[in-house]
Amino acid sequence: TMNFRGPILSVISFAILIVPVHLYAQNEIISRHTKIYYHNENDLKLFNKRLKLGSLDYLLRHSPSNDSSTSKEVAEKVDIILERVRIILEIYPKNFKVEIRVLENPSEVQRVYFDKYSKKVDFIAFYSRGDKTIYLAVDKIRSNILAHELSHALIDHYFGAISPVKIHEILAQYVDANFED
Repeated sequence: TMNFRGPILSVISFAILIVPVHLYAQNEIISRHTKIYYHNENDLKLFNKRLKLGSLDYLLRHSPSNDSSTSKEVAEKVDIILERVRIILEIYPKNFKVEIRVLENPSEVQRVYFDKYSKKVDFIAFYSRGDKTIYLAVDKIRSNILAHELSHALIDHYFGAISPVKIHEILAQYVDANFED
């Protein structure tokens, strides 16, 4: 018999070293079109507080005052914002799913970006085409910023790799101009 324990432990150890701490061991919310990962309840509550729906607030299906349903309210708000983006862009892709990673601050967002692209930036949020994930700083997020990043994800899903980055940005800025929060 062969002993696989050594190689398996080496692979696991390597994986632990290359995966940044902030990307695993998180809580998860699943909405119709997203999986949202966050560190703790405080981040979730702050994320919920910073996602303002404005005139779309009436679309929430339950009372926003119930603290025990924060995760449900966040899921609903994200889906409402996504639906507004879909309407603005007139893009309705089938089977659309995107992950959202709620990070504690812009430094974490910038560190993830650097780890992925070896480039220093001052972003508070970005969409990664490679892993179909939005990374955002919970302490700086606003509904219009999330809408901007969701537009990148929608465009990527709808058009695929053929869509140039500049076209993504032009359409995302169109969402910015037409999204109210």
